[in-house]
Amino acid sequence: MSTTLLNNNKNISIFHSNIILEILSELNNLLFEDIICQKFLLKLSIHFFIDKAAIYLKDYNEPSFYLVSKMGIINTKYQYSIKEKEIITMNNLKIPLIFNKIQKNQTIFEFFNESKKALILPLIFVDEMIGFVLITRNLDIDFLNEEINLIIACVDELSKSLNSIIFIRKNQISQAKLTESHEQLKSFETLKNSFIYNITHEFRTPLVTIKGYLDLLNEEDLGELNQQQKKALQIIIKNSNNLSYMIDNLLLFIQISDKIKNFNREKINICEFVKSIIKEYENINTPIILSTQSNEIFIKINPEFIRIAIKQLIDNAIKFNKDNKPIMISIEKDENYAYIFIIDKGIGMDEETINNIFKLFYQHSKDLSRKYGGLGFGLSLTKKILELHNFKLIIESKLNEGTKIGFKANISKD
Repeated sequence: MSTTLLNNNKNISIFHSNIILEILSELNNLLFEDIICQKFLLKLSIHFFIDKAAIYLKDYNEPSFYLVSKMGIINTKYQYSIKEKEIITMNNLKIPLIFNKIQKNQTIFEFFNESKKALILPLIFVDEMIGFVLITRNLDIDFLNEEINLIIACVDELSKSLNSIIFIRKNQISQAKLTESHEQLKSFETLKNSFIYNITHEFRTPLVTIKGYLDLLNEEDLGELNQQQKKALQIIIKNSNNLSYMIDNLLLFIQISDKIKNFNREKINICEFVKSIIKEYENINTPIILSTQSNEIFIKINPEFIRIAIKQLIDNAIKFNKDNKPIMISIEKDENYAYIFIIDKGIGMDEETINNIFKLFYQHSKDLSRKYGGLGFGLSLTKKILELHNFKLIIESKLNEGTKIGFKANISKD
């Protein structure tokens, strides 16, 4: 017990201070709240005339209190929870409630049956009520002011003894809830991925058939088409290809999310690696030009993931390009880092769009969504891949002028 509390309380004499110290001795060395409370009640009963006593502590799993320790109570009917709001109404948190005249209709507590006098004191932890102490007398003997002051001092110190235990218990409960929430999120994520994976496969099956017949129509294997029919067919083919592209990307997103658990890297020449990616775009109308200072710049990557990230950036540059202007892929280096950028002269972005494009399923505007298509997770996936590699993503863009986007990676020197 702190000597400061004793010195500041003028109502407590040196003799009474010794009583309090004796009551509270050993409590701070105990590790379990029920043992602390039980010892406290036993020692309290030695120095004060008490017939029944009980200590209730807050249940942090439910909005109620539970009986942690009792004295003079035999019948188990007294072991029940009390709602916090009922205690606060009577107690006003820090104000002790004294019943020096108890009537049957005065209280909700069965605990007070056959009692003449009662004292209710709150246990406070950082301005929060963590419990309360009930003390009753069966005989018609009032609680005197001096006696009340002593008991209040003891209860205040009991609160301090319980503080560290309550703090640990609250943290354990919070940690358990966080763990449970995390497991639920993981379960939901697995369920969501499974649902998307299955439904995209179901979409893919009829789409393969549709594209097969479109190719037959386009080659006029099923008969000649007039110009109006050919024009309509090209629109259908274009949209079916876009749908196929989105389905493939959605499947890719799910597959990457699953594969991230087994992430590994290897040393590669990023220049040759990017050249191999550019070859995949040889049949498109937009020229893709590689600009590099060196033929050999080695970095450590997961080739599968980085290929996906770079292709997502290239696909975005093509999608938002203007008039099939050339797209530049620049690979630069300094002493410690390699810089890989995809540069286009397309529609560009304003500051608001730059701040949001890496959010999952973000679309700049409904008009752009309709015009350019896409589901809005390509850049989010790219950012996730680069973060896994500890690569810094860099973006510069001006509206109606174009975009420079890429990443900074450590050069592998070993």
